[in-house]
Amino acid sequence: MTSETQETNWRQFPAIQRVFESGRLEEFMAGCASTCRQLDELAKAGSPETAARARSAMNAYGHTLRLLQDLAARAAA
Repeated sequence: MTSETQETNWRQFPAIQRVFESGRLEEFMAGCASTCRQLDELAKAGSPETAARARSAMNAYGHTLRLLQDLAARAAA
């Protein structure tokens, strides 16, 4: 891999691109929200270790949802 190839590869997000191309962004985001609700229950009822992992996963889902919302808004503009 050349340095130029390495420089551009990080800019490609095939999984996110597939979500947008499928036209099912809202469905995908609803699934993420559902998963976050389940993680929230684990964070409340699980062991301290499980709760910490659940909170970490919820944080990652939150970042992903915000990114998708931002990208959707930019695509619509």
